[in-house]
Amino acid sequence: MKVYHLLYLLAQFVCVYANTESFVIRIPHDYPLPVSYENNQHPTISLLGTNHKTQTYNVPLDSTYYIELQDFQANEDYHVRVCWTAINPVSVTNLGHVIVPHSTSFQGSVDYDNSRIFVHFDVLQNSYPSMDVVSVPVNVSVSNLKLGIPVDLYSTIIYIIVTMSAVYFVNKKYNFYRLLKSTRSQKSL
Repeated sequence: MKVYHLLYLLAQFVCVYANTESFVIRIPHDYPLPVSYENNQHPTISLLGTNHKTQTYNVPLDSTYYIELQDFQANEDYHVRVCWTAINPVSVTNLGHVIVPHSTSFQGSVDYDNSRIFVHFDVLQNSYPSMDVVSVPVNVSVSNLKLGIPVDLYSTIIYIIVTMSAVYFVNKKYNFYRLLKSTRSQKSL
C-alpha cells in the first residue's frame, strides 16, 4: 500500500463523528450540599461512594430530558458525557446544566430543603423516514475531573504508559531495527 493511500484513509477517520457529546460542570465551593434526597420525581444519577458513574436511560424522542445529579462534592469539576447508539439516528443537542435553588419549583417538583443540579439535553429524531420507536436508550456518564482529566481515563493512560515502556525496553535490549535490517540483507543475498 502506498503512503498516500494510508494518509487518505487517516484523513477519512478525522471526518467520522462519534455519537457522544460532553461538557464540564463546576460545582461552586460555597454550594450547599444536600442533606437527604426525598421528593425524587426526576431520573437521578448518584455519585455516592464513587467518582465515576454511568447509567442508561430510555429517553423519549423530541423532548428535553432532565437528570438530577446527586451525591457530588463542592468545589469539584465533573465531566458529563451523553452517548447513544448509531442504530438510533437521533440528534442530541442543547446539553447543559441547571442549578435550582431550594424552595424553587422546577419541572413540577419542589425541594424545600436542598438546592438541586440537573443535567439536561434534547433528543431529536434525525432520520428519514421517521423511526417507529417512542424512546431511545442513552448512556449518561458523570466522572470527577482530577488534574483536568476524567478519572475513568486514568486506567487507559496507565495502560498506554506501561505498553510504551515495555516496547522501549524490549527494543533497547534486542534492537528490532538492526534485527530486521539484518534479516532483510540476508534474504537479498
